[in-house]
Amino acid sequence: MLARLSRIYPLFLVGLALAVITYKVAPAIGGFDGHVPTRQFWASLFSLQIFTNTYPSYDPSWSLSCEMIFYSAWPLLLILTGRRLSRAFSVGMWCSIGLIGVILIVWAGAQHHRIDERAFVDGLWALSALFPLWLCGAWLATNWDAFAATVSRRVWVGGLIAFGIGMTFLFTLRYLQYPAWSVHMGSWVALPGIFLSIAGARHVGLGNASKSISTTCRWLGRFSYPCYLLHFQLLHLLDEFGMPLLPSSWSVHPLVRFGFYMIVLLPILAWIGPPLEGALMAWRSRLLKKINQNSLQAAT
Repeated sequence: MLARLSRIYPLFLVGLALAVITYKVAPAIGGFDGHVPTRQFWASLFSLQIFTNTYPSYDPSWSLSCEMIFYSAWPLLLILTGRRLSRAFSVGMWCSIGLIGVILIVWAGAQHHRIDERAFVDGLWALSALFPLWLCGAWLATNWDAFAATVSRRVWVGGLIAFGIGMTFLFTLRYLQYPAWSVHMGSWVALPGIFLSIAGARHVGLGNASKSISTTCRWLGRFSYPCYLLHFQLLHLLDEFGMPLLPSSWSVHPLVRFGFYMIVLLPILAWIGPPLEGALMAWRSRLLKKINQNSLQAAT
């Protein structure tokens, strides 16, 4: 648990601090004009923002709330099933499907459908709908050697194609502004492709890649998490202070806005992201090493 907390929380807290600064200088963002999002702030500190809506300009953090709750639920499932991995997987699946059914029944019977507008119910739906995807990842981790060896190159390519089809379906649902519940259910369409593309990753051949490719992959690994957690706040700041510098006839054009974001925002993230991630990971490595050494000494 400490390994997970030290991996997720430090940069998450950096992103939350940046979101607070962004809200202070641009309070109208995220539909929070007129009141202070105190509840969202405290919920975010304890990774419960999935039940309260996210803090303004910190929209991507909803998935971190799911992740932390899943990391807490999995050990409980293992304890309840006597550490039998297959049974824990099955129980988690059936519990998720059962909760999905209950929420759908409640939504169907709710007068005026006011209940589907409540953040808590929506968060509970997201957790129950997405937990099967996470469970498949947990199953794959515990059965990696046996299952990955059975995924041939042809099956792996088929998985990549299925993944592309599933993602196209998801983006279509989002673009057409379908309700969030349908988008979450649509993610199940992409699940087989995600599963097979990860399981057959050895076919990429990165184990024998050149030094330049390995260096690039390592840099991308350090870039991805900061990019995910910091880009939305920086985007809002850019909207607030950078976009007004453009002619009004330009700023309303989607392609111009996209180009402006990429030209300005991407270099900033590339400059601050990997060094920040590297420093935090170095701190985490020292922390875990020290704890492991102390545990070994105590055991001795």
